[in-house]
Amino acid sequence: MRKIPYEDSYSHWVSEGIVQFFKSMGYAVFHDTVGQPTEALVPLDRLYTVAPPDGRVYLFALQMKVPEGQRPMHWRLVRGSRDEQFRRIRQDFSDWIWYCLPYFQKPTWHGVALHLSHFARATKFCENAQRVVSLPGNFLLSTPTCGPHCPMCHEWLHFCRHERCCEHHDDTERRRLGRVLRHLDRHDVECLCAFSSPDSWGTFLTKLLLGQAGHLIACRDDLQTFIGDHLPPGLLEESAVVVAVSAVTGAVSVVSGFAGHSQENHKDDFPPFDDDAGEWPV
Repeated sequence: MRKIPYEDSYSHWVSEGIVQFFKSMGYAVFHDTVGQPTEALVPLDRLYTVAPPDGRVYLFALQMKVPEGQRPMHWRLVRGSRDEQFRRIRQDFSDWIWYCLPYFQKPTWHGVALHLSHFARATKFCENAQRVVSLPGNFLLSTPTCGPHCPMCHEWLHFCRHERCCEHHDDTERRRLGRVLRHLDRHDVECLCAFSSPDSWGTFLTKLLLGQAGHLIACRDDLQTFIGDHLPPGLLEESAVVVAVSAVTGAVSVVSGFAGHSQENHKDDFPPFDDDAGEWPV
């Protein structure tokens, strides 16, 4: 039997948690997926739209990564030499498509999956990252094949190897990180671009509501601006991107009504979108 749940299962569990959370606040919420081959160009696993009673819509998407191993736990960002997903998210979509990194492997924890997941913007990782490793003290460390010679690594390479630099740094978080890095057995062959304190669900939610994550859409014009500004112009004629645009427009229309469809045509209650994930194991 498979020991680690499937990615679709994690996506389903986290989405259920998001739906329940926002419904408990009296918000309308809807989520959808774009499927293949659309995900190859617009790399999201789930698209979410959330609307408070005032009619505004918060839009964001998640790319799910399955945890691998346990000591330490890690998540693989790149699979194979032709995998362009990470580069595409980091380059074109990092403001509204975030990584979701669950850090549990037992399916019995599925009911609290939302609160056992990291949320991270792709630009927080080294541009050459292959995977992300969990470190003590709530740190994540990028580990690409380039080793410490990545242009972003030079400062960290010096920083973690010189205790004086670490202990006298002005930033308390960097001092704490330096102490952690000095205890790594193989830090000399790994990328030292790390960031502290990946976002919890509560932190990500706060950023969403403050406009620091995802996008606020208040009217039909905002939706068209979002599509024009945040989907690569050179790909807008691709059929897969047309599917993604349709998914975004449809998801917004479900919770708002101003995207070209009447809100009355939809039920107030939407079950979680679960046609691609059943009970674990699937």
